[in-house]
Amino acid sequence: MKSTGLLLFCYLCPLLLAAAAVPLVRRLALRLKLVDDPSQGAYKTHRRTLPYGGGVAIFVAAALPLAVLLISFAAGDLTGVAGVEVSQVTSLLLAASVVFIVGLIDDWRGLSPSIRLVVQVAAVLYLVASYPEFRLTLFTFADPPSELISGLTSVIWIVALTNAFNFLDNMDGLSAGLAVIGLVIAGLLAVAADNWAVAALCLCLAGASSGFLLYNFPPASIFMGDAGGLFLGFAVGAATALLSSQLAAAQDDVAPSLSRGIAPLILLGVPLYDLVTVVLIRLKQRLRPWRGDTNHISHRLVRLGLSRRGSVLVLYGVAALFGITSVIFLLAPPGLSTPLLMGVGAAVAIGACLDRRFSSLAPPPGQGPAA
Repeated sequence: MKSTGLLLFCYLCPLLLAAAAVPLVRRLALRLKLVDDPSQGAYKTHRRTLPYGGGVAIFVAAALPLAVLLISFAAGDLTGVAGVEVSQVTSLLLAASVVFIVGLIDDWRGLSPSIRLVVQVAAVLYLVASYPEFRLTLFTFADPPSELISGLTSVIWIVALTNAFNFLDNMDGLSAGLAVIGLVIAGLLAVAADNWAVAALCLCLAGASSGFLLYNFPPASIFMGDAGGLFLGFAVGAATALLSSQLAAAQDDVAPSLSRGIAPLILLGVPLYDLVTVVLIRLKQRLRPWRGDTNHISHRLVRLGLSRRGSVLVLYGVAALFGITSVIFLLAPPGLSTPLLMGVGAAVAIGACLDRRFSSLAPPPGQGPAA
């Protein structure tokens, strides 16, 4: 059943489940007082108290169909999927579930950033130690880099993406929308790599995020909270690391060169840019990197005159461009890989200069708890 039908099932079933689950979760969150009160921090820009819990709907809507698919893959009902691929994605889902639970506890009762970080690192170390395929390969060498270096790179990558998507949950529809764009393209890259287990993971997450986005697109009636942001970020980071390793392993080049495994990493340019710039701004203002504020790229675009919805749509467009570039990078002849990546780097550098030139870096009205 490796067909368009399978891909549609992976996307549409979670979408419908999430769309049906969100109203139920929203009512439950209001009853349990699992809400985001704007009076709790000057950095909060919404005007009324809204429930958390969107992350619960995303998790359930993605995990249930994916579990059915993984069982079918393992049983051989859907042929052509290697057992190790099923094991990798199963372990990824389990590790992401732990991160999700910690995020949910943080939404409800609050946890220190150090506890959240320790859990994230532990979850990544479990994946990297259990499966060498989760170790990033950015270049091809006759003598590959040590396992320690590649493992450390992977830990940094996945933890960074985990928090990047959580940071992006600062404006209605932003984090979920960027997740949909990145996951759909990652799913297509997984199909190109003939890894149907990872493709199923990415499209199930994309479908669930799309169903949630129906209620989260401006003006939002529910937030995903840390549970959703951390879960999506961890899953996206781990999935792209796994794809990166597989694409690099399939590369025939013997001479040192850029790895095809960079392709899945390019498509996450917007979350990474926001994470790096907002942390640098906070450090410049002598603030803790995890403290919430209004200096994210979305806020900076609003200060330039865009509406909040306009800011979100612009970032959707930029994310789509990064995604298209990642596909081109994968399909381009080897001789064009380096010039293409240099062009992407130059475009990001120009964008960063314009961002710095035109965006106001004045301190926000106030800072809040960990972002």
